[in-house]
Amino acid sequence: MTNKNRLAREWLYLVSGAIIGLLLLPVFLFLACNLVGMETDTLGKFLSGFFESLTHHNRDSALTWIIATGPYLLFQLIRSVIWAWKNRPLNS
Repeated sequence: MTNKNRLAREWLYLVSGAIIGLLLLPVFLFLACNLVGMETDTLGKFLSGFFESLTHHNRDSALTWIIATGPYLLFQLIRSVIWAWKNRPLNS
């Protein structure tokens, strides 16, 4: 595999992780909060607060960053464990 192909694939992994962490997970979190009966205004206000927490330092910003970067970091952790398992030394 060429370096351009590898770089393009890694870029797609990053973009996919960002889409999941910045768009899909907040929407699912909003739906889950409404499902369990937590008071949330609207999806727009919820997302506005989510993105505001990413850009401003407040008490929820660390949790917001974990939610936003979590899918990509979890994917990379799983990839590294699989790589380590495949490349472990075999005892003969």
